[in-house]
Amino acid sequence: MNIRDLIDSLENYAERYGDGCEVKLQTQQAWPFINFISGVCSASEVAAAAAASGGEPDEPECHAGAEDGVSEDIFLVEGGQEGYGNSAAWEACG
Repeated sequence: MNIRDLIDSLENYAERYGDGCEVKLQTQQAWPFINFISGVCSASEVAAAAAASGGEPDEPECHAGAEDGVSEDIFLVEGGQEGYGNSAAWEACG
């Protein structure tokens, strides 16, 4: 999914249900969990934070910086588990 597809999808839900809806993640289809989102960051920001703390990015294959026509990767960062999800979510969105 690219950023425009995500924005369009979220805007459609905002029109249908209002701007006050919380955005959460369902992860692991075989054993689904509902997770809250703690933030959003770019691959370049992850690399900069890793360098500032003396480490290396955990995901060297992510696209940091728009080089050679490759877009920057954007991450929705999981904040923690809120409870169990439902595997039907994958059918509902797909």
